[in-house]
Amino acid sequence: MPKRHYTPLALLLLCLFFLIAWPVNLTHAETDTDPAPSPPKVSSDEKTSGALPSPDVTETTQPPSSETDQEAGDADEPQKAEAPIRNVNDQTFEDWLERYRAWDKLDSVYAGQEDTPKALLRRVENLLQAGQPQKALNLVEQTPPLEDNFLEIKRLWNGGRALRAIGAPDQAVMWFGQAAALAPTELRSKLFKSEQGLETIWIDVFRNLFWTYISTYSVNREAQKTFLQQVITQAQDVWPKNDFWRTADTIFGKVTHSGTDQSTPNEKTFYLNSETRLAIIQCLAGMAVGAPKAEYALERIPNQAVREFWRDISLALTGQKPSPPLDLYEKGRYVKAMSFTQGAYFKQLSNNRAHWICSTEDFRLRAFMGNLFVLPPGRAHELFQQDEVDKLLPDGLPLNGIHMVRLASAFMAGDIKAARTVWENLQPEQLPLALRLCGMVAFHLPPSEVVTGSLSIQAPTNRLLSILAAAAGNAPQQAYEAPFWVKVEADRVQQTMLRQWPLDKELVLAAWREQWNAAPEDSLARRIAYLFPDHALGMRCMLFLAAEAVEAKQIELAAYYLNSVPEKPDQPQLMAQRLEVLADLEVARDKMPEAYAAYQELLATGQPVSDVTRLKIAFLMQQMGDLPGGKENLLRLWEKRDQFDTAMQAEILFYLAEGEAAMGNKSLALDHYLKLAWQYPQESMWALTAMYRAANIYEERREYEPAARLLRTVVKNAQTTKQRDAANARLESIKGKMGKPMGDGPGSLPYPF
Repeated sequence: MPKRHYTPLALLLLCLFFLIAWPVNLTHAETDTDPAPSPPKVSSDEKTSGALPSPDVTETTQPPSSETDQEAGDADEPQKAEAPIRNVNDQTFEDWLERYRAWDKLDSVYAGQEDTPKALLRRVENLLQAGQPQKALNLVEQTPPLEDNFLEIKRLWNGGRALRAIGAPDQAVMWFGQAAALAPTELRSKLFKSEQGLETIWIDVFRNLFWTYISTYSVNREAQKTFLQQVITQAQDVWPKNDFWRTADTIFGKVTHSGTDQSTPNEKTFYLNSETRLAIIQCLAGMAVGAPKAEYALERIPNQAVREFWRDISLALTGQKPSPPLDLYEKGRYVKAMSFTQGAYFKQLSNNRAHWICSTEDFRLRAFMGNLFVLPPGRAHELFQQDEVDKLLPDGLPLNGIHMVRLASAFMAGDIKAARTVWENLQPEQLPLALRLCGMVAFHLPPSEVVTGSLSIQAPTNRLLSILAAAAGNAPQQAYEAPFWVKVEADRVQQTMLRQWPLDKELVLAAWREQWNAAPEDSLARRIAYLFPDHALGMRCMLFLAAEAVEAKQIELAAYYLNSVPEKPDQPQLMAQRLEVLADLEVARDKMPEAYAAYQELLATGQPVSDVTRLKIAFLMQQMGDLPGGKENLLRLWEKRDQFDTAMQAEILFYLAEGEAAMGNKSLALDHYLKLAWQYPQESMWALTAMYRAANIYEERREYEPAARLLRTVVKNAQTTKQRDAANARLESIKGKMGKPMGDGPGSLPYPF
């Protein structure tokens, strides 16, 4: 039986009813011997049903534990205040409102009370219970640090809870960490245990902040380092048995000791031979300066997966849309290549092509490169080596940018020694990113050697350069990274991720993808959606969570997840999935025109539509007056009815009948209604409703006998009083219209003569 949820208004009205009905026993309403009914009990799940669930890991709407509250009381300085007014049941008005979950009115009461720290904290906790975390956060931020240490801990902790509830887990952990830093050991443990699912989110926030830390070189670097170390220290203190934190501590120590990159170049290469690496360098160099057929160099790469990967990179650099061979990566167990291709990296390459390839407005330089690169790469390089390139200059005058072209020519010719000489006399940060990547691969350089803080897209650029250098066979820059082309078998992904490389972003995603494919569930979906929001899998998880929230009638939460996915994702499947969830959300909002528009757009995508969704579309079309469109979709479903259970078959047939009736085809509608009632008597909801509708059609035809017989069956088998009463009313009306049989002949057929 579904749980019954009572609104605050309903509870107040119910209480008023008790006051009127049982005035004599009211003063004993709280005693064990009271014969009067008590207010409806609210389960632990229902207590928080009005609060906004946390969109990152778990729902957290409960206040700190009773032990914590007790300690807060102990920490308050004794004050003499006017005793609150109590009713005959020894309840304050606040107690009474809290019992009935009238959070909105309780906030008004608290807001009008004395502006003391305790009153402010009560109001904050009440706002969290009322599902208004943004208001709670505003109040916490407006409150200056409290002098009482314990009350300040509660202020910070509630600020963290509010941030978590509005979808800001990174900031929430910062506030939790500040509160924990002030708390004694015993209280710290209680606080962490009181926050549901905090251990999981602590790990994921550390990962997220760590990945940001190792990709940027900002002025806040020391502050980031200090905070990350605090996160590790507090975690080891609270969760000492979790191996993740021991590994994270070791890795973080190595990262901070040697900087974000290797202090000395690591000239080891992984999985790719020198010929493959050279082919990649030659392709990138040609792409950087617009040399024709630069991608032909990739044909020398023997490994198909590696060759296709770099071909897709070259397509992105030329502004084309890659089509990654996911089956090839899956078969080869190249988990990092698969994670890369499903992320936002190709989009980043396409959107920032101006940073990756030479784009100059100097027509003289363009003319020079056009003259040079019609020559074979070896010949162009010879001209530079022999100082004869002046012959190709448009007017023989000096030309800015010629050294960049000289470097590209050396790379394209495969003369790495000459390229190094040119590189030493250049400022790498002034080169196109594709040439910088060539230098990283050829000379085993870290991103910090080729990127400066002046680049506005610094963090994602550092990350992308680092990944692509590893994809060209470079050694990982840090111990937390696995080699790019490492093969991880399906049954070892979890073990590999957790034990050897727990902070490798692509391996984490690969491991979670394996879990997701095996058993999709909401806690894992939240983790993936939080850490990988720009990845295809992250978007699918966002939409999965949005659909769950719609089904649970959590409209605000559903909108939060849905709005976290771009309106027009690159992948058609994601586009269709988003439109489907959007339509369901609009139906839940009772915005039928908007839902209808979303469904129409979904059908226009041409993507496969599930049978359940098609049934929803058909029903909504009927509601919006598109009866032929609804019928078309219903008939498509009816053709494959044998694939569905009997409940869905009955539902399809019922809507077909409804549509025919609405179009005026009463005879065909009657056929459908009667067939439904005959074929699916076990689906009583649909069968009885069909019989009621069929009786109405017979009544309109003045064929009262079948109408009456159908209605008697409805009355006999009705599952609800409303259903039975409606059928009885129609039956009584029909009885008044029916004639009486004449003569003694068989049946009730009257003979005129």
